[in-house]
Amino acid sequence: MFRVDTGTGEVARVTDDDGAYTDLNPGPDGRYLYALRATVDTPPTPVRIDLTTGAEPAALECPGVPVTVPGRLEEVQATADDGHPIRSWLVLPETASESSQAPLLLWVHGGPMSSWNSWSWRWNPHLMAARGYAVLLPDPRCPPDTARISSPARTATGAPGRSPTSWPRPKPSWPARTSTRTGSA
Repeated sequence: MFRVDTGTGEVARVTDDDGAYTDLNPGPDGRYLYALRATVDTPPTPVRIDLTTGAEPAALECPGVPVTVPGRLEEVQATADDGHPIRSWLVLPETASESSQAPLLLWVHGGPMSSWNSWSWRWNPHLMAARGYAVLLPDPRCPPDTARISSPARTATGAPGRSPTSWPRPKPSWPARTSTRTGSA
C-alpha cells in the first residue's frame, strides 16, 4: 500500500508485505488506517496500520480467525527468455516432497491486470492441496500493448508485438524456493 502527499506528489510506501489491502478506513485522528488484509493463503482479516511508526499491520480480533488452510505455500520464480523474472506461487500438499511428488495443476487467471496476490473463496488452490494436488499459480507478464497499465507494470511486458502464446511459461518441476509459508492463517 502506498500514500501520496497531495501537496508535493511524493509517494511513500505504507506496507511492505505480500498482503492485498481493501476497504481502507482512516481513523478519526489520522494515526491509524483500518483495512482488510488478505494473501494467497489467508482470507481477508481486519488489520490496523499505524501510519506514524511504520510498524507491521496489527491483526484485529474477529470471528472465524485464524483459518487453518491445508498444504503449504511457496513463492517460486521462473526466468523469461529476456531474463525477466516471472513470479508464481506453488501450493503443495503437506506430504509432497522431491521424493514424493504430487500431480500438478496449472491455474491461470483471467487477465494481465490481476495477480495471484489475494485470497479467493471461489478459486482456492488449498482445496486441491487437501486432495493431494500441487497447484502452480503463475502471474503472467502484461501484454505489451496494454495501454491502461502503469509504466512500472509495463516494464515487465517484454518486446512489443509478442503474442500471448509466445510468452514464457513456468516449467512444472520443483523450482527453487524463494520463501515458504506453512500452518494457519
